[in-house]
Amino acid sequence: MHTQIEIIHQAIEFIESQLQSRVTIAQIAEHAGYSLFYFIRTFNKITHQTPYDYLITRRLGEALKMLGETDRRITDIALDFCFETPESFSRAFKRLFGVLPSLCRKEGLPESVFPVSPKTLQDLQFINRSGFISPAVIECEGKIICGLPAEFDVDDAVGYLDHEKQLRTRMASYLKAGIITVRSYSDSRWQHGYPFSGCAVEKGEGIIPPLTVQRIPSGQYARIFCREADRRAALRYLLYTWLPKTDYKLKHRFTVEETYAGADSGMKRALRIPILKI
Repeated sequence: MHTQIEIIHQAIEFIESQLQSRVTIAQIAEHAGYSLFYFIRTFNKITHQTPYDYLITRRLGEALKMLGETDRRITDIALDFCFETPESFSRAFKRLFGVLPSLCRKEGLPESVFPVSPKTLQDLQFINRSGFISPAVIECEGKIICGLPAEFDVDDAVGYLDHEKQLRTRMASYLKAGIITVRSYSDSRWQHGYPFSGCAVEKGEGIIPPLTVQRIPSGQYARIFCREADRRAALRYLLYTWLPKTDYKLKHRFTVEETYAGADSGMKRALRIPILKI
């Protein structure tokens, strides 16, 4: 027997196959085997979005990719993703991304604009895990981090473990304060980038290579707590579920992660992204 999470994930997979078709929420509910009322309520509980919001958000996410990767006319892209008119497409696009599609086509994607990816089963499991805490907006002071830059991609698990081993060897006297990792992403899909791990220090003077420093700017951040295994799901929740429903936009494409030794309930990591009030 499938769980509610699995059934909603199957509904999401069906939605993904219908992004360029005139599918109705009633048809999606029927595919899931639920009544319309029960499906909307369950989908919202499991995903933290209504089915309609998810459908429109994903259509706009794919439209954004097409806008950046092809020369297809904006009018045709709007029709491809079932918007009645180019005007209705532009209004929805600006409401989600904060800019008009014509500006993205003319000047390229701003750093704050990125395509919204489909929810995975791991995403749904993270949202519905016992102890899940909704993100919070916090004010953070700037910090100077002394540590080691990495030469591997952020999701290279072997490279990361070797990097952390080097870090602990070279910074044994600092590590009582806990490790802080800054992950700078080099692409709009948040797939590639490089981590810098270290510890907060008062000054960046007298650092002996290969150790170096990186400054974390002060300002507003959106923070979420997660287990190490849920780091990607937590980031995806911040970017693709929480952020589009707020009056904030991404300020820069990096994350700050702080590890807390001995935290209970498996909540060992605080992950935050820099944001700006729209």
